[in-house]
Amino acid sequence: MIKGMTKGIKSSEFIVSILGVVGGLVCALFSESEWVPMVALLLTAVCGKTYTDSRKTVKAAIALGAAKVDAARIEAEVKGVVGKSEA
Repeated sequence: MIKGMTKGIKSSEFIVSILGVVGGLVCALFSESEWVPMVALLLTAVCGKTYTDSRKTVKAAIALGAAKVDAARIEAEVKGVVGKSEA
């Protein structure tokens, strides 16, 4: 699990995505037209995919930041060991 300062399901992004998915499903179930259910289901899928992609981007940025910190720490440790002269 990647640790970071993200809110996850408490974020406004999540709430808006859930409202979009639920709204699309409600439109698809209770519409009278033949085209509205198809469009509503398509928009529901796009809404869910957009949220998933945005979370993936956030997690990747956190992982990249952690990797950079680890690389800097390792580099500092190596320089500290190599830079010392043995007396």
